[in-house]
Amino acid sequence: MVRFAAVLLAASSPVLCAQSAFVVPPSHAALEGTSSTNVPFGRSTAMRCQLAYEGALFPRAGSVDRLAFRLDGGTTAPSKQVEVGIRAATGPASVLALQATFAWNVGSDEREVFARRILDLPAQTLGQTPSPFSVPFPFDAPFPYDPRAGSLVLDVTVFGQAPGAYPIDLTWVCDSPVQRYGPPGCGQPLVADAATTQVMWGQPLDLRVSQARGGSVAGVFLGTREQGPWNGIVLPFDLAPVGAPGCHLSIDVLALTFAPANALGVATFPFMIPARPDLVGATIRFQGFDIDPQANALGLVTSQPGKVTVCGWERVGRVWAPGAAPATGTREIGLAPPAEITLQ
Repeated sequence: MVRFAAVLLAASSPVLCAQSAFVVPPSHAALEGTSSTNVPFGRSTAMRCQLAYEGALFPRAGSVDRLAFRLDGGTTAPSKQVEVGIRAATGPASVLALQATFAWNVGSDEREVFARRILDLPAQTLGQTPSPFSVPFPFDAPFPYDPRAGSLVLDVTVFGQAPGAYPIDLTWVCDSPVQRYGPPGCGQPLVADAATTQVMWGQPLDLRVSQARGGSVAGVFLGTREQGPWNGIVLPFDLAPVGAPGCHLSIDVLALTFAPANALGVATFPFMIPARPDLVGATIRFQGFDIDPQANALGLVTSQPGKVTVCGWERVGRVWAPGAAPATGTREIGLAPPAEITLQ
């Protein structure tokens, strides 16, 4: 009997070890979102909410057998009764392809994973930040999922629910402060910064040069390097030998653009960050300049360079609508409840 038990334990150990729980998006594993949502559990009516999490957020392929959400951090909530069912499917490769029509977001592998039933959502009495993932949905049948095939799409349908709020945590919106580097600006001195505080993929980025001469032509250099050899010079390059003492070129000039400065000496430069989620974490470097024939023999003054980091939106999305069986809903990219996924 002892030998049989040892063999049974040895045979079952790989299965047990292979099961793992992780948070999507991973950035929210220990960080609270910046907002909360009353979809789908806090509207006091029937709701349908389709949640999409890109494959890049998953560590490996496997069978999803449990889903858990968390209440908004720092809040408390009583238990709430809901009638809910969940379907799972492989969806678009990118959440950017998510459509407002629910049926267009699921593949042929769509199936029911949590059969429709009345469920008591747990109460939360301690206002932790972030909250634990204590709103569990153990699947009735595991869903085989390969992140290389597309996003994981979870269709949560609330067929009815008791009145009252039940706020679920929602992904956060990031911040992109300007980081200064290199030698200071010259001239007045010239200043270059970003008027956009949240530099996100698929969203505008406005750069700004200030303390230029009123009515002059100002500009910005864009590049990828801060220092080291470039085109036969070493960055940062002292412009004194070419007629601009105290000024420096502190960026590899891959692109430049011009704009007129207003009467206050401010020029703005609108850009658009490409709609590519893989740009999260990318660094945008810039340096301002002003054409000023009176300043020096070169007729140019430069700013201290700066850089910003592209942050969210996260690689998640959702489509939601009131009612248990709507055909279309409100499409939101970058917003979804952080979820704890258990994978076999």
